[in-house]
Amino acid sequence: MFVFMGNVVQAEDIPEKLRKLAASVDTIAFCQNWVEAGQKDGSIRKGDVMALSNMYWCAIHGIMGQYALRPEIPLPEPIWLAGMLQNDKEPIH
Repeated sequence: MFVFMGNVVQAEDIPEKLRKLAASVDTIAFCQNWVEAGQKDGSIRKGDVMALSNMYWCAIHGIMGQYALRPEIPLPEPIWLAGMLQNDKEPIH
């Protein structure tokens, strides 16, 4: 679905109405409240909410795009993806 929606938005041979509909699904903005709530309860690292949401969804889209091309490559564990946003006690250097 991730790959399909991305292709619909970019495809010139898809009717404009459908491209606009697909583009209106904003997963990054949708997750902002989730990221903000996690920052408030301390489970999500501090940082720009839009940037964190964007980082997460870009990873998801990239992984799904790669999986569509190379399904033999194992998918990452969901906890690994959630770990990108996790508030670590020790900063990574």
